Amino acid sequence: MSRIWKLSRVRSLSSVAVAAPCLCVALCVCVCLFLSLVMCLTLMGGCGRSTTTTVTQSSTTTTVPANSVVIDESADGTTVHVTQGYTLVVRLHGNPSTGYTWKIETDGGPLLRKQGDYSFTPDRAQEGAGGVFQAMYKAEAAGTTSLAMEYVGPDSRVDHNFYVDVIVETAGGEAVTAQTTTSAADQAGETPTSQENASGGAEEPAGTAEEGESASAGDEEPSGGSTDTSETPAPTLIRLGQDDDGSRVTLRKGDRVLIELQLHPVPDLMARPIEPDRSIFEVLEVREAGGNLQLHYRARAAGKTTLGVEYVRRDGSLDPRKWSVKVVVEN
Repeated sequence: MSRIWKLSRVRSLSSVAVAAPCLCVALCVCVCLFLSLVMCLTLMGGCGRSTTTTVTQSSTTTTVPANSVVIDESADGTTVHVTQGYTLVVRLHGNPSTGYTWKIETDGGPLLRKQGDYSFTPDRAQEGAGGVFQAMYKAEAAGTTSLAMEYVGPDSRVDHNFYVDVIVETAGGEAVTAQTTTSAADQAGETPTSQENASGGAEEPAGTAEEGESASAGDEEPSGGSTDTSETPAPTLIRLGQDDDGSRVTLRKGDRVLIELQLHPVPDLMARPIEPDRSIFEVLEVREAGGNLQLHYRARAAGKTTLGVEYVRRDGSLDPRKWSVKVVVEN
């Protein structure tokens, strides 16, 4: 019996020794299959998200109509020419996740008509990423207007501004001007002829010719003068500083004023702009740069007003000192 028990024990151990490697191999295969399945599901989910984001961004970025003039921050403070019927596309950088957004101060109406709402395209597929705000305006009628925008934060604080003058031109503007000039010259040339017919024609050649020449010369001078007065002078930029306190400035409608003053003329005082007469001046930009306070205005209507700053102490009280200039805006 002892010998039989020993033989059965040996056979059991042999069976276990043979079955153990097989179980290990099967377990490894199951683990590998499970890990492969998890990796495949992860990759498929990631690819799906990437494809969706890319399509959304590309469809937003390329939405620009034909016959468009595209401008960005580099056009700030310049004059833009657009043909009537074309679309002016404005692209400005920003980040709405910070609470800041672009706000329209002057929309260029009625010469420009806004097309829809702002669109925003992020620079990259990441939450909170910055990108480009885009606004489009249709040039409806010929003339001169302006666009002014502010980058405003959640506390209504203006970080910076964007401003351009816009001249909308007709496609045949030069041809119309040439025809008008020729017509005026023809009318000036007809005047001495009618005078000659009234004075009796060829019997007084010398006097009539001299009178005709002087009359013709007299007619041409007003014509030249009217041509000069019809030309609208280009808007100018007038810079004012600390030494211009108490002075008087005369502007034309459309001119701009840039005031640059020390933000802290003394350590305990801080300069703060005085609200201008908005019916006469348009505020283009108020910002701090290099220890200075910069105030940028545009004359929008004729009138008399004052531009200036007041000084605030650290405790919030006003100092009696002020900086100001008297401004007269003419048409």
